[in-house]
Amino acid sequence: MKPINTLDKPFSIRDFVTFDRNGRAYCPNCEQNKGRRPSQKSLAVLESGAYKCHAGCTPDEIRISLGVPKNSSISTSLDVRSLHTLNQATKAMDWLLQGQDEESQWARQWLEQRGISPEIVRHYRLGLVNRNGTTGVSIPIPADESGQHFYQKLRLEPWTSNKSWTQKGVPAMVYFTHKPDQAKQSYLCEGEWDAILLGWAMREVADIAIATFTCGCNVILCPEQLQRLPGQVFIFYDRDEPGQKGAEKLARVLGDRGWIAQVPCKEATPSKGWDISDALNSGFTIEAIRTAARTATRLAELELAQLSRKSKLNYEQCLNRIDEILLIEDTARQLWELNLHYSRGV
Repeated sequence: MKPINTLDKPFSIRDFVTFDRNGRAYCPNCEQNKGRRPSQKSLAVLESGAYKCHAGCTPDEIRISLGVPKNSSISTSLDVRSLHTLNQATKAMDWLLQGQDEESQWARQWLEQRGISPEIVRHYRLGLVNRNGTTGVSIPIPADESGQHFYQKLRLEPWTSNKSWTQKGVPAMVYFTHKPDQAKQSYLCEGEWDAILLGWAMREVADIAIATFTCGCNVILCPEQLQRLPGQVFIFYDRDEPGQKGAEKLARVLGDRGWIAQVPCKEATPSKGWDISDALNSGFTIEAIRTAARTATRLAELELAQLSRKSKLNYEQCLNRIDEILLIEDTARQLWELNLHYSRGV
């Protein structure tokens, strides 16, 4: 997202606040300061775009409450009307943590079973929302650098047999759950829950960023998004066929930056899609995760092992053939040769 200065794109209160036909609305600063929606629509706007809070809030205070103070940068690619504010995210979190209704109690129990404690809920501002009559656990995805606006990804009624997600308006992007300024490596998980648990566990580690994609393991993000991942990228996708295929696909795009890591597991072949959450909740430590990263493989090494298993050649013969392929100067031709010999099994 390319930011521009608000002097280039004039601030319009209508981009952030929905007014009624009389040009009145609840003031966001009044709502934020009082912790609840005011009883009167004190915010008025004219056709010219000028606005005023009749309860006494200044324009500067209103803009700060919206997360767009004067001289700040906003992104032309964001439709702020479809985003959720920090205040909305906080309200959703409060319902999740403090609600006494059945939905909030079920949601808390479901999260606890996944190893997500109230402290983790507060750290990532997880919440509970009702959309079109269906309740879901919300994951707020930061939409800009201000930390004031969020996309919202929902897991709908996960305490039932429902396995549905809804992420209307959420772009395909990197979602960081831990990103220290001095990060030199990235650990990439397959899903948000894995990234949240690993990000929380790694929050004291200063040189590793933890992230996931909002679009799952089968989609490759645009180069601009991939460049946001610091340093070498260790791909910790689920230990099932879709996860491993997705990891190989991404590693091929990342090139020298991409390393395929195996999620620690006590079984050589897990019976289901074993993921980072399973590993952490079964007792594997951060050091075990870091060891898995240190023993990660590149795609060419993985394909060599696969070729050796499938072919009639012995290991030394495979090595010699790979050495011949790596002497080819054209990288595309190298990959073509590797794929050709792997598919033929010779």
